[in-house]
Amino acid sequence: MENIRSIWDLEEYKKYHTTFLRRVQELERRRAYYTGSVYETVKLSESYQPEIYKGIKSLYLPLSFAVDVDAGIIPSGWKMDTEKVTEEQLSAFEIVKIASEFITKSVLFVHYGAMFGISGLKIVIENGQLPFLSAIDPREFILIKDSLYAKSPDMSIFVTTDNENREIAEVITRTEVKNFVDGKLMSLNSKPEIYENEFGFIPYVEILHIETGETLGECTFQKVIPILDEVNKLATFLVKIIKRHAEPKGHLISEDLTEVPNFDNSGDDIVVIPDLDAKLQFVAPTMDVQGILNTVKEFSKSIDDGLPETIFNKISDSSNVSQDTVAKKATPLTIKIQRCRPNYDAGLVRALRLIGRAAEVLGISELKSLSKLHDEAFDAHREIIPLSDMERINLELAKLGLEREKAIMQS
Repeated sequence: MENIRSIWDLEEYKKYHTTFLRRVQELERRRAYYTGSVYETVKLSESYQPEIYKGIKSLYLPLSFAVDVDAGIIPSGWKMDTEKVTEEQLSAFEIVKIASEFITKSVLFVHYGAMFGISGLKIVIENGQLPFLSAIDPREFILIKDSLYAKSPDMSIFVTTDNENREIAEVITRTEVKNFVDGKLMSLNSKPEIYENEFGFIPYVEILHIETGETLGECTFQKVIPILDEVNKLATFLVKIIKRHAEPKGHLISEDLTEVPNFDNSGDDIVVIPDLDAKLQFVAPTMDVQGILNTVKEFSKSIDDGLPETIFNKISDSSNVSQDTVAKKATPLTIKIQRCRPNYDAGLVRALRLIGRAAEVLGISELKSLSKLHDEAFDAHREIIPLSDMERINLELAKLGLEREKAIMQS
């Protein structure tokens, strides 16, 4: 036991470690594009050719913007379809939303999904409290199924690090819950190291942002990652050029030079040239800055085309916009949200059903009805563009229309 420092050192869980590491590695890679930190690895400095540095750096901004847009418009208030849910279920959902602080936590739920391509909810059940939902960072848990086609997981493994840099782990099966600290069984948060799972289910729900058949789905900016990889190749190439010409290069011109000076020592301040008629010229490297910036602009256009969320920038930047133009520009975003939103709706339905099952065990009558929640409990036709934005657009259109009519009358 002396060599046990992590849950992954235990034979029982060691077989899942490689899968977990691959999961975390890929999710960290996606996050690096979201933050732009993947670009920092190429070491292109702002001190040299700052317009190039800033031009390339700005290419990563639409990624975080797209994630924010998805997180803002996919929930759309989680409006339920009143024809498919009962008044009791509507009331129960309101109770869960309050207990879960769901106005903010639901945004985080979608934020994780848009950024990582995968997100999770945990049904948290604490003594003396109503069951509530918590958005879980997908880098901190993995769900295990006994068979490939199982509809629900048979085990969950949650691993994180606390403020004391200790590894905290929780393993849940259908029958029991185990708590670990640095790979050793230990009681946590007033709960024993091992206790019965009285609810008989794994209290996690996992969803994919965009279903592609891949285990980790597709994040919202997945399609532009290859473009950004090309950008990084360009930046890496520029770094090599800059390093190659970091020190000045001398070109010696002489008709009769018996002794050739040594220019190998980079950083020498003085070079002695025996031939008085000889000339030493320094050659400055040239770089087509404008050509590079034009290439960056082409990259930028391709990135915008791959992120329909940038419609909000395009609309706000337009002084003349018609209803047809708005509808046309919004079509790719509408298609994308219609593909993503059902995944979150279905995941939330599954999570609410688990809360209903927990309520049945705990005897919480006001939440029991959630266990029989309809598959399509949420309104599939709720708006894509937030109403406030639509109102703003319509007001602008009305204003433009009045101005045109006034101009016609005055002509």
